[in-house]
Amino acid sequence: MSKFAYKLRQLPDANLFNHVWDIVKECGDEERHFNQLQSVYRGIASTWLLATLGAVGYLLFSKDTRGTDPRYIHLFSSVICLLGACGIGLIWVLDLRVYHRLLVAVFEEGRKLENEFNWLPRIRSNMYNLGRLSGKSRFKGTLDPIRRMLAMYYVGTTTVSLLAFCFFLSWHLQDTGAHWHRYSVLSCVASAVVLYCLFWWTTAADV
Repeated sequence: MSKFAYKLRQLPDANLFNHVWDIVKECGDEERHFNQLQSVYRGIASTWLLATLGAVGYLLFSKDTRGTDPRYIHLFSSVICLLGACGIGLIWVLDLRVYHRLLVAVFEEGRKLENEFNWLPRIRSNMYNLGRLSGKSRFKGTLDPIRRMLAMYYVGTTTVSLLAFCFFLSWHLQDTGAHWHRYSVLSCVASAVVLYCLFWWTTAADV
């Protein structure tokens, strides 16, 4: 007898089955809801990056800014890139620290039901085991492997904005005759530290 047929023989009475199955379907609806919200936020992050680059391109190549002092154009460009990076960082935190944790909370309730009632499909349990195996092999469970992969997207988009910020800030300081090498290194180091802290904070596994 197959495992599926064995589970069919262990099905409970109709009332219990209907109640449990309604809860499982509700968990699935909530999981799809939060997953869709996270997809929307990642789309907003991409749009935010494109808007940042578009604004910088307007300052550099628009006919309306041709008569403006290049020092101010480079300064404004660096400020726009910094604000763009801050905006993507906020979306990053909202996505992985808020909505992803809500998604995990619903997922865990569905997994508990699968452990409690062995006649339910083991979908969430199998997904959990696969994710934990891939995460523990390198990070020993200190990071959520799913959030780690999602965070790499935000690392890429934020890095583009921060690199552009460092570039235009160095250009501006070079125009003003300041010690631009020193400040360029400081801005790059500060950007790297911020990215590192955000990555580890947003990918830490829930205890």
